[in-house]
Amino acid sequence: MIKIGIPARFLYPHPSRPLLGDKTMIYMGREIPRLIAHPDVLPVLIPDLDDKELLASLLHEMNGFIFQGGNDIAPERYGESPLRKDWEGDAERDSYEWDILDHAVKNEKPVLGICRGIQLINVYFGGKLFQDISHCRPEALTHNDYPLYEGLTHEVNFAKGGILEKLYGLESGHKVNSIHHQGIKELGKGLRVEAVSPKDGLIEGISWGGKKEAPLVLGVQWHPEFDPLPNAETISSKPLSDYFLSLCRSHWESP
Repeated sequence: MIKIGIPARFLYPHPSRPLLGDKTMIYMGREIPRLIAHPDVLPVLIPDLDDKELLASLLHEMNGFIFQGGNDIAPERYGESPLRKDWEGDAERDSYEWDILDHAVKNEKPVLGICRGIQLINVYFGGKLFQDISHCRPEALTHNDYPLYEGLTHEVNFAKGGILEKLYGLESGHKVNSIHHQGIKELGKGLRVEAVSPKDGLIEGISWGGKKEAPLVLGVQWHPEFDPLPNAETISSKPLSDYFLSLCRSHWESP
């Protein structure tokens, strides 16, 4: 059985929360384990342990990692100051996920980054982000609409010869959901662009490592775990999740 480590989302103490309002909670959306549900797959929520050696031993047991969406990355991570107070990001989660991604990259373990996950990958490799697309790129498409949430969609084009083109085809007209107000401004070193939003040029997919046709690290700006969407002709998540799990199985080592 392969073990897929899933770094947690954080819910910080808040006095208005009636249940455990004084505690920090770690969690994952239920759609994430459903994305990779299979008899030979064990999803594992990675705790934020203070003991780094203990955390390292836990990470060693994982065959791959999925980085979830969530709060913004602190601009200080890519050498900027917040343009607005509500864009300060989540520095605590950044530090926690940074160590996990560092382990994955240095040990050549497969990674799938979703939404915030693609942004984390980009920053890890030295890239930068738009702190808010509508503020920094006012001519761009609307990439986030909270009332619509995953119901907001747009087209993506896949790079010729890339892994997403291999999985989904090169023809135009592919649609994905869109739930992000930040995006990639400067591509990190060594990263390959796998997908773009054709109407505004924003990067929607990146990869790193391995061969071009089989990269170890893959990030997508959309949320494949929300597939299928009602009344939306978005691409299926299955080719993406099948590819990621095939990488994890190929990197499986017997104890």
